Amino acid sequence: MILIITGKSGSGKDSVYSRLINDGFERIVSTTTRPMREGEADGREYRFTDKEDFFSRIRMGEFAEYRAYNTLVGGVSDTWYYGSPKVDAVRDRDYAVVLDLEGAKKYKEVYGARNCHVVYLDVSDAVREERARKRGSFDASEWNRRRADDAVRFDISAVLETADQITGNGSLEDAVSRVRKGFMRHKESIARMQMER
Repeated sequence: MILIITGKSGSGKDSVYSRLINDGFERIVSTTTRPMREGEADGREYRFTDKEDFFSRIRMGEFAEYRAYNTLVGGVSDTWYYGSPKVDAVRDRDYAVVLDLEGAKKYKEVYGARNCHVVYLDVSDAVREERARKRGSFDASEWNRRRADDAVRFDISAVLETADQITGNGSLEDAVSRVRKGFMRHKESIARMQMER
């Protein structure tokens, strides 16, 4: 089964994801053309590549989903691409991945809604900005662009349509605990449905 973590920029997706990986979930590492941030390592947070390689991977059908973000860093516009690889044996393992809502919808199409559990991390704008400033390489123009983009991409109706669970992200421990419990409830309910057939 696949646990999909989604939320606006700075909502703590990567922190929750990292803790779940440490707790035994299998990592699905997305590929991106965006520059590596301070403290990141290739193959850990993302597989970093250039646009030519990224488009080649699309042509080869490597991604279960991919998407583009228009950015504005240092006043310079660019487009960053993200793609998540296909995985096998979804029912035999517990995977975790960070996606936006469109990516989560695509995963539900590819793997089936019952094989996916989508968790939306709901965090205030003030807390998100504070976290973004702390993680390094903060760019005000890019942050303002992301905030405006997030307001559209994470419209409440889209969140309610896609997410199986909405949870706050105050302390990391509480957030991880709530995400795990929701995931386990989802797995147990799918198992019960299969037994009743």
